[in-house]
Amino acid sequence: MNKRQKQLSIIAITMSVVSLVSAASFSNENKNDARDVEAVKVSLIQAVQKAQSRVSGKTVRASLEKQRARLQWEVEIVSNHGVYDVLVDANSGSVLSTQVDKQDREKEDSED
Repeated sequence: MNKRQKQLSIIAITMSVVSLVSAASFSNENKNDARDVEAVKVSLIQAVQKAQSRVSGKTVRASLEKQRARLQWEVEIVSNHGVYDVLVDANSGSVLSTQVDKQDREKEDSED
């Protein structure tokens, strides 16, 4: 395993733990959320890898979201060109969209 693969593995494991803790904490709010986590076909690790194949950089956050009854991973990546949100379908693994994170862009602009 090369250095890059080790780094990705460490990031993925850390994010998996965070995701599981997050899943447990929001399950009280909506009991169906835990079922959503169990129902996805694309793991957090796979979603991060897919997102990083589109945007080169460091993954800083990933979460499972439900939009219009569709489960998707939202992966936030920081690159040399800015902060990006990459949406990955949680069932097919296809990248749904890649866009500049406007909230982070607005923060950068207000700090200048």
